[in-house]
Amino acid sequence: MSEKLNRPTLLVISDNPSIRHWIKRNLENQFYIIESADRSSAIEAVQTIGLDFIILDSHLEECDPLNLSSDLRRINMTTPILLITGRLKKSFRKEAMNAGITDFLGDQLAIEELNMRIAAAQKTAQSRTKTSDLSSNIKRIARPPAEDHLKNSSLKEGDSSSS
Repeated sequence: MSEKLNRPTLLVISDNPSIRHWIKRNLENQFYIIESADRSSAIEAVQTIGLDFIILDSHLEECDPLNLSSDLRRINMTTPILLITGRLKKSFRKEAMNAGITDFLGDQLAIEELNMRIAAAQKTAQSRTKTSDLSSNIKRIARPPAEDHLKNSSLKEGDSSSS
């Protein structure tokens, strides 16, 4: 593995060494690549490493990729998960999205499409983070804490009775 060097971290989950090698060869200048060939090492990586992206191969022999995606989502709700699949049926895609898949990559991998999908996922993730931060800030400043509100009310009542 190469050094991280302030690059985003990408987890590639595939039991096919050719797919892992292709992704690593094409993206290692942009990303710090972590490879996983099975479910247990994928779960461990998600639990222990700050990931920016996950690419999941739908042809895993050891486990169902949608179940794995659901498990990964329970651990980390925000990291985009891109699924490599040739399955185009709307029903499958709906099921995959319900399992936490963010986007899809065709089986015939093309580096241009992969880069576009990652860029789109990155923008979506950044937008969600900004929205979440903004929502938290609005909730924090929208209302004074209950104790301050009660103190302010009793001061006003005390001020009005003395006049």
